[in-house]
Amino acid sequence: MSPTVEFGSKDAADAAREQWGEHLCPDDDRRLKTVAFVEDVPDRVIERAELEAATQIRLLNPLKQAERATTLVFQSRSIRPPSSWWSV
Repeated sequence: MSPTVEFGSKDAADAAREQWGEHLCPDDDRRLKTVAFVEDVPDRVIERAELEAATQIRLLNPLKQAERATTLVFQSRSIRPPSSWWSV
């Protein structure tokens, strides 16, 4: 199975394809954000691609984790028990 790395955008994936073109799998689909490498790709290439992909994804979505935490706080505060619980 070919190793793959998913990037945060298609432009970033295309830049990776340009940078490591000699290591691309012939079945790599340029329409996708996921880049497929040949099976015998050097580990350093995969590690570098994964690092660049992770960095780029964090730069695109810096508040995503904070937004999730805020959303959970607001959701938990808006939960109310049914009124039938209070009629004793």
